[in-house]
Amino acid sequence: MEKFKKDLAAKMFLLWLAALAANTVYWVFSAVKGNTSDYTRGFGSGLCAVLIVYAIVMSFRLYMIKIDEKKLEELYRKSTDERYALIREKTASGSFTVSAFIICLGAIVSSFFSAEITIVLTIVVGVMTVCKLCFKFYYERKY
Repeated sequence: MEKFKKDLAAKMFLLWLAALAANTVYWVFSAVKGNTSDYTRGFGSGLCAVLIVYAIVMSFRLYMIKIDEKKLEELYRKSTDERYALIREKTASGSFTVSAFIICLGAIVSSFFSAEITIVLTIVVGVMTVCKLCFKFYYERKY
């Protein structure tokens, strides 16, 4: 169980690292680009805020799971259960997370150059999320 706790802490560290990396990219581009449009400032600030709030919420969730042994055991069971492993495999959970993060970074960078590309990338992330949820619900019913 200690190894599982360390794995959860490592995942949380990577989440914070990704959120801070996205914020750093935004602020570096803001400093380099100089005068940016209101759209870029609004989009970038909003995305940075969402990433930080998501990291805070997930950190709080992890903390609550770590202090409650029953929830920790349930999460461990779900992470090692063959059914949930199959669902994660069928929905490509790992690749979705990485792809969404890369597209979000692309949206942050493109917001400094083209509003149209940023909107398209934001829509792509939204469609990916909806598709992943649909696949997840489908496979949870199927298996």
